[in-house]
Amino acid sequence: MVLDPLSAFSVACNVLQMIELGVKVLSKAADYRNAETGVLAEQKDLRDVLQSLNNLNTNLLASIPEQTASK
Repeated sequence: MVLDPLSAFSVACNVLQMIELGVKVLSKAADYRNAETGVLAEQKDLRDVLQSLNNLNTNLLASIPEQTASK
């Protein structure tokens, strides 16, 4: 079976993409396995930022005086 050059190049690129995907998946799986608490550092950082934003939002809402609608 002989492929034209463009088809051969396309097949080679697809193979390389599958290899790259496999490496990324295995790398992320190794990160989870090596994580002490089962949570990646990236996820912990995002959780900390979310908690900080929630606290800031609560403080901001508490600092706004209540407005009464009088019409």
